[in-house]
Amino acid sequence: MMIFAVLGKYGAFLNTIPEPIIGGIICVMFAMITGAGLSNVQFIDLHSSINIFILGLSLFIYPKLFNGHQGAIDVGNDVANQLITVLLDTSVFVGGLIAFV
Repeated sequence: MMIFAVLGKYGAFLNTIPEPIIGGIICVMFAMITGAGLSNVQFIDLHSSINIFILGLSLFIYPKLFNGHQGAIDVGNDVANQLITVLLDTSVFVGGLIAFV
């Protein structure tokens, strides 16, 4: 879709799609992604309390790390600062990082 949006006629067509339809498509897309991710849980031993803890913590934790602390990360490079800030403000990345650790 990103490539088609660059082309004039396709971009104009995509621009005519109402926002509620785009919202519905996004809901279905994220539901499918979540379902595909959770289907991998069938291979995990859910009788182990540590596995249940890791799964629950990674799914439901969502820290707002930088509320009121903009500019808290300073590694000396503006691009790296923005990249780290965006990654740590993304719930999927933080949940995956917590599950990995």
